[in-house]
Amino acid sequence: MKTKINALSALITSALLALTALGQGEPTSTPTVPSAPTPITQVQQMVTPANQSALPMLMSKHMLQTYAEEQAYGVSISISASLPTGNKANAQTLVMEASAAGIINTIHSISLSVDVVNYDDPLFTWAAVYNDNWDLLFSGSKQFMLVTDSHGNHVMPEDYKSLALKMADLIPISIPGAESAFVDELDDNGRTQNTHNLQVSNGKVYYPKQLTGGNRILAVYTSNQPNHVSPNTNGTYVGNWVYWNVGKGGVPVRSAAYAARFQASIMGTVTLQDCDVFVAVPTVKGGYGDNITAELKVTHPLTSKVSFWTTEGKWFTSALVRKSGTSQWVSYTPSLDTTQNVMSFNLPITEPGIYYVIPAWNIGDVVEPADPYYPPYNYNGSNGNG
Repeated sequence: MKTKINALSALITSALLALTALGQGEPTSTPTVPSAPTPITQVQQMVTPANQSALPMLMSKHMLQTYAEEQAYGVSISISASLPTGNKANAQTLVMEASAAGIINTIHSISLSVDVVNYDDPLFTWAAVYNDNWDLLFSGSKQFMLVTDSHGNHVMPEDYKSLALKMADLIPISIPGAESAFVDELDDNGRTQNTHNLQVSNGKVYYPKQLTGGNRILAVYTSNQPNHVSPNTNGTYVGNWVYWNVGKGGVPVRSAAYAARFQASIMGTVTLQDCDVFVAVPTVKGGYGDNITAELKVTHPLTSKVSFWTTEGKWFTSALVRKSGTSQWVSYTPSLDTTQNVMSFNLPITEPGIYYVIPAWNIGDVVEPADPYYPPYNYNGSNGNG
């Protein structure tokens, strides 16, 4: 093995060598790469929209309830009996005042009457409070039976008047331009654990009372509140997400824009250009590992000396070569280069283009792990949509 390594060192010294490894193997090539990307840690802008107000009502369920009481606009109340069918009395009116007391006093001021035929059937009452767009804010209902007084008359029970209203599960919060929204739930380390999509309509986010307070972030996509300015577009708005920290008083959260450009790789393929000599070394352990495909881009005629061996020192036995844009694969068999003590073959290229080289091995030298196939759900043998 030491002889092979020494021979490779001489080969690198004497020619332009592009050598690479697959997966976690050590890189030993000098392929052409793009210029270095802007570091992803570079903050471009950090901006809170000037017209983004705090949302303190999100800090707790009770704070949200006071907000809902302030939005009270109209009340609806009804009472009904089972017989005759559809026998019902109802009324709608505006609240005297947008407050809890205003709601209570408004409902108390409404008088209704209902005809009862069967005294053994229950009566039902229902009341609801709405905002000025008639979104539900509070509601409550009650069922009761008539009772008999000391004279044998059927009368209303003493407690029929008590009607408890409960805040709705979703309370509309006006956020101008809101188009979509979600809430991220964070763990103690500040990492997102769950995401809940919210209902949005006509610039209102219908916020669940169960998601008030806690370690949560509200994110809203708006059409008229730019979140940050791109440094690459001369002040053009990029993205319209705005954020609030739910558990910390509903204060706006500033977002940071980071520049990012990536260096990608295709697993199983090494890319090279204009190499007179190249060697590719797939990573193998105990005979198991993934084979490698060399993609050679050539811009001028040349003859490239090609060699493959594994990290366990096993030589390839042959290679298939195809020029991009064609369908024919040509087989090459390596021979021992006695001067360098390596197995290789010469690949003469007369036409510029892209060439693919896939090595073959003795049985057991490179055994590729199984790549499980998971057919589409309800696959019916046609197009996977059944």
